[in-house]
Amino acid sequence: TIAVMLTALKPKLDEIKFFNKGIYNWITIIAFSVLMVVGVTIAYKRGLHLGDYMMYSLICLPCFIVILLGLSGVNVGFLEKSKILSYCSGLTYPFFLAQLFSNHIAWKIMAKYAIASNWLIIILGWLV
Repeated sequence: TIAVMLTALKPKLDEIKFFNKGIYNWITIIAFSVLMVVGVTIAYKRGLHLGDYMMYSLICLPCFIVILLGLSGVNVGFLEKSKILSYCSGLTYPFFLAQLFSNHIAWKIMAKYAIASNWLIIILGWLV
């Protein structure tokens, strides 16, 4: 949902000079990644956790949005014409569709045979 909203907003954000110079660079991406880790660590050390990982969304969500926006505008020259990257990106949608339909079958098998081992779940996911 966040990615869809950001995709809709990106053409409008590109018109603002601040985004072209301030957000679309590696320094901003690294800074907000560090801010997210440090913010969650400080919140945890101060006892602001209630055993629910969603409590950290107040810190992580804005940082994650800025990181996604930053990554959407950064150009990586050596990856632009990469055959490996284009091949792998072509595989992502078929894998998504296969996973969409096979997960229900895998869950039924795991429930029937009480499979709890992570390795067996991963192998089952690849086999189904």
